[in-house]
Amino acid sequence: MIGPTPTGGLGHPVTELWLWVAEHGPDDEGVVAVHVEAMGGWMPLLGADPSTQKWMRLFAEKYQPLNGLPYRLKRFQLVEVVEELPMKGTPPSGRVPYPD
Repeated sequence: MIGPTPTGGLGHPVTELWLWVAEHGPDDEGVVAVHVEAMGGWMPLLGADPSTQKWMRLFAEKYQPLNGLPYRLKRFQLVEVVEELPMKGTPPSGRVPYPD
């Protein structure tokens, strides 16, 4: 599935993002992602609140020794709305529809 959870969002605006990055060298980082079979692909270790980063840390601790790169948890707080796609149609039960 793509999009917000079926029951809604976080219950508050997203004002910061927490992201695990791997250091590949000086001034060279990449987003840490893990393969989640149940989701059918790769999932970046990215969250919108401190509680999310707690479970992401479990993945980071598990997979970091496999590649040996230093991992860092970063918090981004600058918020700039760059683009907005307006909702089309009426979602059932007030839920946001998922794209096909």
